[in-house]
Amino acid sequence: MGIVSAFFIAFIGTNVGLVAGYYGRRVDDMLMRLTDIVFGIPFLPFAVVLVALLRPSIWNIILTISCLLWRTTARVIARRC
Repeated sequence: MGIVSAFFIAFIGTNVGLVAGYYGRRVDDMLMRLTDIVFGIPFLPFAVVLVALLRPSIWNIILTISCLLWRTTARVIARRC
């Protein structure tokens, strides 16, 4: 579960960061504001609610973890490009 979550986090974060860093300006601003919004969502309450809505399973937990933890990777990659 951890390896699959880490793969999805790296995949989503890297792609968002690369697109933001490559295109710059408006695209970068839009994607970084989206990242800021996701930073504002508290992880644990979001995870509990989402897993409860989707029914507890390994794949739903992986989805929940991946939906919120890509943000740091995206920000680091966007600033390096």
